[in-house]
Amino acid sequence: MIRHVYTTRRSGLKYGNKKTVIDGITFDSQLEAGCYKPLKESGLEFTRQETFEIQESFKDGKKTIRAMTYKADFVVTHNGVRYVLDAKGMQTPEFKIKYKLLLYRGVRIICVSSMKKMTEACIYIRQGMTSQELESVLNPPKKRKKR
Repeated sequence: MIRHVYTTRRSGLKYGNKKTVIDGITFDSQLEAGCYKPLKESGLEFTRQETFEIQESFKDGKKTIRAMTYKADFVVTHNGVRYVLDAKGMQTPEFKIKYKLLLYRGVRIICVSSMKKMTEACIYIRQGMTSQELESVLNPPKKRKKR
């Protein structure tokens, strides 16, 4: 049973997100918490907060430069295929850069902007849709205006 326990507002969170707790799990935003419910109810196998390394750490003289990482909200595994799903109300410039760097490494991040889209994603994943097809269905490219 999914039960909303409480929502807190903590200063310092980006974009006014509110940490939300469901089933004893703390989520970084209400959107992420809302996306958890349809994913859990779908019966699909998934993990939370999986970390992907974008660039390894390295030495610059005596100084060590930290590795660059990306932490995904949800990683769904179905029939041996991994889908990286991220609950995003808005795509930040930092996210867009990390998206491209991970795509270069073969990891496609699929942005989910609502509970409805997460429910749709679960249905499409069960149907065996590839991550590229799933991304194009959930986030179709914007049409350019003619000048």
